[in-house]
Amino acid sequence: MTGQVYQISSGSYGGQPHLYVVVLEFRGNKDCIIVPAFSADGFKVNQVIQARLAEGNRIDQVAVLLDNAKHISFTSSHSGKEAYWLVSDADRIAISAVKAQPFVGDMDAEGIKAIAEGLLNFAPNTMRFSAAVLKKLRKVVERL
Repeated sequence: MTGQVYQISSGSYGGQPHLYVVVLEFRGNKDCIIVPAFSADGFKVNQVIQARLAEGNRIDQVAVLLDNAKHISFTSSHSGKEAYWLVSDADRIAISAVKAQPFVGDMDAEGIKAIAEGLLNFAPNTMRFSAAVLKKLRKVVERL
């Protein structure tokens, strides 16, 4: 599942659908880490980024800017555009919940590596990632 991109509606973002990429999959726990994307020129995402920068975070700890047209092979009618992948908003959810959502494409290795590096940059600012998760993220970065 790593690299698969889904369109998910989340209550966290007003129920609006956004792209999410699966960064890590945990088969034993049957869950995965996903990261949401938002249009780079979106007003609200830029407000969130500015607020987190004002808290003392660096941009590489908050978001990764990617050209989705370059990094995602869409199987849907989505058009690729520049987007912020908010690594600071990563979530861990059940694989079954992700697979129940519309699959829209696959992200390339370069994109996944950039997002995994962003998660590693954000890790010192959160208690959400265990040592085992950080180890797996490092392996993703080294492997890709």
